[in-house]
Amino acid sequence: MKKDNLKSETLQKVVGKLIKRKRKEKGISQRQLSMLIYGNPWSDVNISKIERGIVSTDLQTLEKILLHLDTNLNELINNF
Repeated sequence: MKKDNLKSETLQKVVGKLIKRKRKEKGISQRQLSMLIYGNPWSDVNISKIERGIVSTDLQTLEKILLHLDTNLNELINNF
């Protein structure tokens, strides 16, 4: 059971790093990405937690994030 938790945590961190890298490549802030995804600037704290691998996100939100960052799930999987 611990091994599954470790793999899940690793996936969260990989997802977070990809999101952070792509966001910086596009030159947008966490607040700007938050506005695009959630419709409010106060969710930038959530973007920060996702990027640091502290929280995971549901697939629908992940797809929105990746769409706004001009990437996709295939790139995410290839980086894992």
